[in-house]
Amino acid sequence: MTPAAAEPMPSGDVDVVSVVPGRMRLRARRRPLDGEALAALGRALEAVGAVGDVELRAHSSSAVIRFDAGHEAAVLDGLRALGVDVPEPRAAWCEADPAAVIGEAVSAVNRAVARRVPGSDLRLLVPLGLGLLSARQMVRGRDRVGDAPWYVLAWYASETFLRFHGPPPPARRLVTSARRHDG
Repeated sequence: MTPAAAEPMPSGDVDVVSVVPGRMRLRARRRPLDGEALAALGRALEAVGAVGDVELRAHSSSAVIRFDAGHEAAVLDGLRALGVDVPEPRAAWCEADPAAVIGEAVSAVNRAVARRVPGSDLRLLVPLGLGLLSARQMVRGRDRVGDAPWYVLAWYASETFLRFHGPPPPARRLVTSARRHDG
């Protein structure tokens, strides 16, 4: 079945919310979708020739499609034919490394924190927060099943602090040279 033969989605009902090479997430604006509407979305997406796999997620009224990254243009054209609102492709869609995107976002948050709280950044505040959680758990006493024990939180606090701040510098030895001046 071709995308033209499938029943198109009403324009504006489905948006592309994230794209990484070979994977795209679509979400319905009208949520929650009932079972039949979600199944219709799945059938329409499966009709797009370049789509390899469709995973429907009822709890978020969304679908994840997987495809060969080399066929992204064909997938986008097929989605447009179905009436899906597809933003203009950005060069970063295919070339963006998810880890780099997350790293840039964390760096931006770190800069914002440093501007608002002079003299600190996430390298200090994250271990401090974990340490405070550890102290709270220790004082609280009884652990619930879902709670992390205080000593685990304390270990994470110390480990993140050491990882963020790097290994300690090697100890320096004071080297003195003693010269005798025989006069």
